[in-house]
Amino acid sequence: MNKKIAWIVLVGGSLFLAGTAWSLQQEEPQAPEPGTRLESRLTRQLNLTADQQAKFDALRQARQDRRLAFREEVRKLKDEFRALRNDPQSDPTKADGLIDRMSKLKADWMKAGIRHRQEIDRILTPQQKEKLTLLRSKIQNRMNRFSSRAQGFGRFMGRRGFDRPGWRLNRMCRFY
Repeated sequence: MNKKIAWIVLVGGSLFLAGTAWSLQQEEPQAPEPGTRLESRLTRQLNLTADQQAKFDALRQARQDRRLAFREEVRKLKDEFRALRNDPQSDPTKADGLIDRMSKLKADWMKAGIRHRQEIDRILTPQQKEKLTLLRSKIQNRMNRFSSRAQGFGRFMGRRGFDRPGWRLNRMCRFY
């Protein structure tokens, strides 16, 4: 009996070590750069020419650079605001000014997003614009579908739980 257990442990351990050694030899998959999957899908589905692709890449890179600068500016403003909020002797007018600056920055970013879409639309042909509109609506529908599911935790919270009108009646129908 002890010999059987020893052999089972020995074989199991050797299989474990062999599997570990094999997995260490495999190359780790490299994560794609952010946005490349969407870009390749757009290129494929919209049938972009090389010239259109170059213009699209330039627009995307410029937008990415502006996004990094925007995030850094927002981070600085939020840090200043947190410092003011935690200081009991801070000036309320300075906090109001920071809030106004953050709001203006967000509005400017939203306006830049609209201009970015318009610049993309200028690159595309009318048929490609129609395809892009269809793709955008599909993405929006998918996002809406998943965001409605993500509300709440569990069966009694979120959209499908307490805040739904008549939830008690719906729950009680199971018992009749």
